[in-house]
Amino acid sequence: PWYIEVGESIVKSLNLYTRVNGGFASVRDVTSMQLEDHQHSFFLAETCKYLYLLFDDTFWASRNYVFTTEGHPLPVLRDWHDRLPEAYIPSNWTYVKDDMQTRRASSMSLQLCPATMLDSWRPAPPIESACHIPDSRSDHRCLTDEDCGVDSTSCRRRSCSVSGYCGLWQFS
Repeated sequence: PWYIEVGESIVKSLNLYTRVNGGFASVRDVTSMQLEDHQHSFFLAETCKYLYLLFDDTFWASRNYVFTTEGHPLPVLRDWHDRLPEAYIPSNWTYVKDDMQTRRASSMSLQLCPATMLDSWRPAPPIESACHIPDSRSDHRCLTDEDCGVDSTSCRRRSCSVSGYCGLWQFS
């Protein structure tokens, strides 16, 4: 709901301050609200696209997407989080997943907005991105790869090092 309220405020401000006969003008100076006599292409390509996607619920219905900085939708697949690409898995390790074991999930998999997880009154650690799964322990110590989560920046599954810390370890 908070994003919808912000979106409504943006639409109201655009209509109030920048609407002209031919579309929307750029604001030359925000202190005087002086308008320029043109509409930038990024206004339609980015601002209007994001506002449309914000208010169009049908796009999100039973889908799992994130958007690039250019506004292109990319699917978020559970397979990305379940295991690393073969290049990151040493050939001498064996990994067995117990079906009874509880798996942590990303906010995107649970269909939660990361911003709702940032409230200071919640005892849980903050969710940093849509794909982020926190490590089991706040000190990032681990015994197995299952103790490690998914990195919030790269969305790659973290693994347990031989010294017992979760991280993005690259193997040559």
